[in-house]
Amino acid sequence: MKRIFTFLTAIALGSTTFGQVVFQSDLSSWANGDPTDWMGTKTSIPSSNVVEQTVGVNYGTSSASLVNDASSHKRFTTQSVTVVPGETYEIKMWVAASMGELRTSYYDLTNLAWGTYNPYMDLATLSGGNQVMVSQTVTVPSGCTSVEFILSLRNTDASTSGLGIGIIVDSVSVSSTTPAVVPYASIYDIQYTTDASGDSPLKDSIRTTSGIVTAVFQIGGGKGTFFIENSNGGDWNGLYVYKPDTTLTNVALGDSVVVTGTIQEYFSLTEMGFVSDLTVVSSNNPMPAPVVVTGANHGDEMYEGVLVQVVSSENTVATDNFGVWTLNDGANVLIDDDCMPASYTSTVGNYYTVTGVRH
Repeated sequence: MKRIFTFLTAIALGSTTFGQVVFQSDLSSWANGDPTDWMGTKTSIPSSNVVEQTVGVNYGTSSASLVNDASSHKRFTTQSVTVVPGETYEIKMWVAASMGELRTSYYDLTNLAWGTYNPYMDLATLSGGNQVMVSQTVTVPSGCTSVEFILSLRNTDASTSGLGIGIIVDSVSVSSTTPAVVPYASIYDIQYTTDASGDSPLKDSIRTTSGIVTAVFQIGGGKGTFFIENSNGGDWNGLYVYKPDTTLTNVALGDSVVVTGTIQEYFSLTEMGFVSDLTVVSSNNPMPAPVVVTGANHGDEMYEGVLVQVVSSENTVATDNFGVWTLNDGANVLIDDDCMPASYTSTVGNYYTVTGVRH
């Protein structure tokens, strides 16, 4: 049995930006006593002052304890990282320290030149011994295509003889501040498949797509999700967009939207999740024409997320406390009217024509 969601009300979605990650390390890969993605050519901190820790780790299996109790700085640098000339990068670090100062910069491997250091961050104030995320940005010069990113530290504890001594670095990521270019895919491209599982061929990829909002599903507390469909409708042209967030821009039935997110499979339902951007292009557009389905075909994969219509079918099970009732058009169809502004109470034995989105 498949569920058909009837027409729904408005919901909200918001947007964030994201850029390409060029370096990611959770300090969990070590060889010969050193973290393998660190200890670049411009590292000046002694290897003996970089100690693997395996207790109290939040990211991966290890963290690094860095010690430099001198007032002059020592550098802890990445291996060579490819960068885009002139680009600005955000360096995010998950760190903990009861004392010590930390700042960031880069060494330009292309032009053999040092970058400008950011100001020191006082980790005693920012961390107080607890893990926190701190970040700074650096801009590489024009013509630079390869760098070592630098963590510069001073005035730490004097020993690595226990967890929490020195500066604990648990994870570091470096990403461009320019939003990444996301490939466009039509809803048909996302949905059409010959795989028996019904899984999208674009599963686990980030895509931008567009369509007309055909249904909005309220899940309580002002939160909700919605469906979109190609304006021409039809087979393989509907998609569920999952983003239960109360701080997002409102969308309504008939809105033409462009949305970016990750293509996922949730209990065999193809959906777009982790939505990062939503734009309402226009409003009050006509709905796609519903596809008339019967007991013989309404469960077909091609109608997932598509606006469909069940015609003149008998109500065989009355509306329950969850707003769900059953029609028999040759095979049982569950009708869920939870999504509507007001629940509809069906009458067993009556015949109904229902239009909604096939879930």
